[in-house]
Amino acid sequence: MHPHRTHRRRETPRKRVNPSGQIVWIARWTDRHGERHKAGTFKLKGPCRTPAEGHWSGAKWVGCCAQHAIDAAYDREAEPRPARTDTLGAYADLWPKIHPRAKRTNTENAWRIGVVLDLEIDGLALRDWPIDDIRRPQALAVQAKLLEQGRAAEGVTGIIRAMSAMTHDAIDDGVCQDGNPWLRLGVKRTDPRVTKAPRPKRVWTMKQMHAFAAAAGHVRDERDEPTGLERWRTVYAEPMLRLLSDCGLRLGELPGLERRDLRPGWLRVGRTAHDGETQAGTKTTHHLPDDEHWRDVPLPPSTEAMLRALPARLDTPLLIPTPTGLMWRERNWRRDVWAPACAALGIDPRPQEFRASWESIMRAAGVDPADLADYAGHSVKTADARYVQALKRSADQVRGVIG
Repeated sequence: MHPHRTHRRRETPRKRVNPSGQIVWIARWTDRHGERHKAGTFKLKGPCRTPAEGHWSGAKWVGCCAQHAIDAAYDREAEPRPARTDTLGAYADLWPKIHPRAKRTNTENAWRIGVVLDLEIDGLALRDWPIDDIRRPQALAVQAKLLEQGRAAEGVTGIIRAMSAMTHDAIDDGVCQDGNPWLRLGVKRTDPRVTKAPRPKRVWTMKQMHAFAAAAGHVRDERDEPTGLERWRTVYAEPMLRLLSDCGLRLGELPGLERRDLRPGWLRVGRTAHDGETQAGTKTTHHLPDDEHWRDVPLPPSTEAMLRALPARLDTPLLIPTPTGLMWRERNWRRDVWAPACAALGIDPRPQEFRASWESIMRAAGVDPADLADYAGHSVKTADARYVQALKRSADQVRGVIG
């Protein structure tokens, strides 16, 4: 028996009635960490057949019924995970397959772990170390070498967090037995070894962000006839960038928006796009049931008018597709939409700065912090720690209070 296995629970499918009146059955189960998961939505409650006629497709059970999906999930969870003595490099290659996360997260983790694999620790490349032999001194040596490379404190902390997450899963798989040496090994910005200053956290005014969005719609190449991309910019670029400045969306939430997500006075957000593919849920809701993926964001009247004026293309349901009707990939979007606007105005804002600026401006205007966090799709604690910046508008209020 696997040492981390939890007791199998007696669970039955949950009934749900869709708005159309159709009855469906939700298959949910609990993993060995006590976290709830969804194995799929089915027309049949079950059990329906013996043996079950279904199969796994990623994290979803396809075919058959809800009860067999629950049973199959527990059967797979109960399978003993092979004890491994592989090196850190070998486990790093298998990690995203054994413990898959969102595609963007897998990509970021792979890059961060790849940074440290060739670092030489005690005469041996880290990739060749048996993962169970890595202790706190080796983790501290990796931290020191990353700082010697001139990396910022935030960048080193991100790499260490990826190593910690991988080691946590390696412990569950029986690879590590003596704890996680990367746990709570962050880098303070005041660490004297830090030589690279953090990126400045800039706040842009609404006027500046709107001017940037307008400029994006008027970028022209030095050609007699406008290209297809130039004609696209004229129609789509400004309302697209206004979604970042006026609604505080994450960049990954922008390409997958569909026309049906546009409601009177509201924008419904519940998908993440990466590399031309969409995933249900946003950064903090991927693990939730389908009906809990969504959040509603208030739409300013001017932004809503721009979006409703966009032509409804018959070849795609996307709200703002590429000139050929496809979903934007981030690298192409940065090259064809964002970078030309930066060059035209001679400034270099980052897309995430628009989200942080929107949240800072809303908080300074007195918007309730709990409501604002709900619209932004994170917690109040996250807003205070990562997004909200001081706007230096309260000096007269402070003087008045002291009076």
